[in-house]
Amino acid sequence: MYIQIKLNEEFVKSRFYDKVLPVDVLAEALKKSDRIKIVDRTSFVLTVRVDEKVLPPEKLGDLTVSVLAKSYDLKKEEARAAFDIFAAPDEAVEKAGEEAEEEEEAVPGERSSMEEIRGLFGAAQFIDLCEEIHAMAGGLIREDARDTLIARSYLMSSDSPEVLSLSLDLFAGLLREDALFPAARVVRRKVPLSSMMQMSMGKNAAENILGNNQTQDVLESFSSSIVLSSDIIVNLDISEWTERIEAPEFRQFLDSLQENTDNVIYVFSVPYLEQSILDRIAAILGESMQIRTITFVPASLPELKSLVEEELAQMDLTADESAWQTFYERIAEEKSDGRFQGIRSVDRIFDEMVYARLRAAAGGLRPESRVITGEDLKDLVRSRLWNKGSEEILRSMVGFEKVEEQLREVCSALTKAGESGEILPSGIFFEGESGTGRSTAARILAIMMREKGFLEKGLLFEHRSSDLAVPGAGMSVPAAMVICRDARGSVLFIDDVDAFLEEEEPRKADPVRDEASERDSLAIEADSRDYAFKAVNVLTTFMETHARDCLVIFAGDQKKLEKLRTRYPNLSACISRVIRFGNYPAAAMTGIFLQMVEKSGMMMEEGLKADVESYFGSLDDKTLKPVGARFIRNLFEKTRSLAGLRAQLEGNEKEAAEILRADFRTACRERDEGMNEKARSRSRYGFGT
Repeated sequence: MYIQIKLNEEFVKSRFYDKVLPVDVLAEALKKSDRIKIVDRTSFVLTVRVDEKVLPPEKLGDLTVSVLAKSYDLKKEEARAAFDIFAAPDEAVEKAGEEAEEEEEAVPGERSSMEEIRGLFGAAQFIDLCEEIHAMAGGLIREDARDTLIARSYLMSSDSPEVLSLSLDLFAGLLREDALFPAARVVRRKVPLSSMMQMSMGKNAAENILGNNQTQDVLESFSSSIVLSSDIIVNLDISEWTERIEAPEFRQFLDSLQENTDNVIYVFSVPYLEQSILDRIAAILGESMQIRTITFVPASLPELKSLVEEELAQMDLTADESAWQTFYERIAEEKSDGRFQGIRSVDRIFDEMVYARLRAAAGGLRPESRVITGEDLKDLVRSRLWNKGSEEILRSMVGFEKVEEQLREVCSALTKAGESGEILPSGIFFEGESGTGRSTAARILAIMMREKGFLEKGLLFEHRSSDLAVPGAGMSVPAAMVICRDARGSVLFIDDVDAFLEEEEPRKADPVRDEASERDSLAIEADSRDYAFKAVNVLTTFMETHARDCLVIFAGDQKKLEKLRTRYPNLSACISRVIRFGNYPAAAMTGIFLQMVEKSGMMMEEGLKADVESYFGSLDDKTLKPVGARFIRNLFEKTRSLAGLRAQLEGNEKEAAEILRADFRTACRERDEGMNEKARSRSRYGFGT
């Protein structure tokens, strides 16, 4: 059915000095619904196509009244008098039909928000919510019951702000397309736990948080929402309040939100938490509003692969097994570095995979093909170890003989046990100082065990204990479970154990709170203080359950590992081996440094080798902490950087680079304790071979 909305001539003329004409304001609000198609407009008349069974003319008129009233601060009677609505004449129908057909042909394959939502991973509860609203949209409009939808609020739990942001944007799109919120958009705000927050609590708390304490843009977005018909979804990040959800100040804040509910849907967001903590938070929110809890489950590796397979199929591309192994390695690197951002990271990796294939074909490196190979993706991961077998890697190592012997013993013992059906504890202690090659050894062991068939994927997931033992109520168990789930079929390497050894600080009761609130608050805060024990308990159970398809390695010095054994006796029972890492002798350190120079392709000034031998021969425990491969790598990188900078200034950077003795001496003088530290998101592993 075609409908024309004719705006009153006097009303339109009164707005001629506006930047946007009323007909355009109305069109922009209505066209966001997939139930209303804008097919023609003039300065005074808007022609639309609607399904009269879903949106009859009288309801379209009510919607027009709502848009004009809120856009121009009119009373409903004034807005109703500003237009007439009637069936379009035959000539307008004919013209509109032609333009609508052209519009439909212009956007083939365009997906609706609901279709996009159905494709989300780990969002089953969110998809169910959207399906429910989508199915009810017609009834909500016919019964003029949109307010019942707006009155509902949500508590959303996700480990990825990016996934939550994408989901809420799609949610807003769905509400627009279903004509439930004609101009729905998302406003995101963080509710801080600070002295300023405490001072702002009270009657005007909502206004302070959503407006005055934020940027001018946010203030306008919130304060003018009712006037400008800017229906908004307010996403309030209450992560900092999870341990103080019972605080009277927070309850006052919730009460004050109820003064701003006419045109607002509230979405409270928290990290991926235990269900018991979510239930407590939802109970507090539920005292002031209708609340529904939605959890986003972190996507598994197979789900991420499936997502990329679908995207490749749309381009008529596939990937072979070696390419998928490289894909998994890249995911493992990003998770280990703390850079992984869920679906957004996967989309970025997908783009890199497609680009790498096109680059390989354009460079004549291989024939044109619709199959992406591991060779195409050789630069997708930082570490070069994955492209080699374990024997080739070990032959290139310098000063690694004692560790190599221990790695072979572990590999042999686990392999024989697996062949005989025996189950050996899969936990290993790597005892030694930071920078002595522990992460490199973990990577080699992963490759060795994959070659022997003990580990299916043979990836290395490198984490710190603080990635699992996360301070905060209800956070440790989900974090540890996700990390353990990812590591199945691979090696989980925990590069330090400090967070597992932190001492608890007892909390004193708050006499201001009533007995019930204090009891619930103490329960939440007790949970947050037990975060280390909870994380280790998850690890212990995982090691007991998956002894045949995962190796878990704990790295630390002797004192810390012994303390770990004492504090967690159940964990100690899961440890089968201790591999010890010592300092490198001067000859080995010299050999490693010179090997790095050789592999870099740089030249050495005569006499540099003697300077390197002399320098490493002069080091001892009194001048520096134990020297390991990382120290040597960092010293080499600093030397190479100085050589490159000098070549640039001398105008010789295009010629074969050369390391001068002066470059090395300068780098040595800059030495500090940080030379043994590893930058989490940039450094290569260990030797960097």
